[in-house]
Amino acid sequence: MEQAAVSRSAPARVVPLWVVGAAFWLLVLLVVVARSTGLAENETVATFGVIFTSIVVEALPFVLLGAAASAAIAVWVPARVFARMGALPAPLQVPAAAVAGFAMPVCECGSVPVARRLILRGLRPSAGIAFMLAAPILNPIVLASTWVAYGAAGRALEMTAARAASGSRWRCLRAG
Repeated sequence: MEQAAVSRSAPARVVPLWVVGAAFWLLVLLVVVARSTGLAENETVATFGVIFTSIVVEALPFVLLGAAASAAIAVWVPARVFARMGALPAPLQVPAAAVAGFAMPVCECGSVPVARRLILRGLRPSAGIAFMLAAPILNPIVLASTWVAYGAAGRALEMTAARAASGSRWRCLRAG
């Protein structure tokens, strides 16, 4: 247990901002070259570009929300709160983290920074995993979007309940 605490307190590796900027400008250069050489007119490249762009546009707001929530936890939640929560036994930490995941309206990619922050602040890794599993399946936004998606077919209640139940069942099977 002491070794786990030591590894959690190790400083995180930070990517320098210039690396992010360089990657962005390299991507812009690749797009300009592809457009000017006619490579972007290739059907396969165009399909890749559409799919890549749609994934980025869909996921980016949730990643940013997760990063903002993680930063808020780091800045505004005192360390003593996590010291008390970290002292709780796993049978109490894991369900509490799952309930917190239910209340957090983020997808899979947005739950990762928050779960990482919870683990770095002293919660058990199993609680972080419970949070990551509950957030994308059981949060109100996901359940509402499932309701809307299947409403026209008359299966909204059935599919929303199935999604919540199957996600909960899968999570329990993986944990146990």
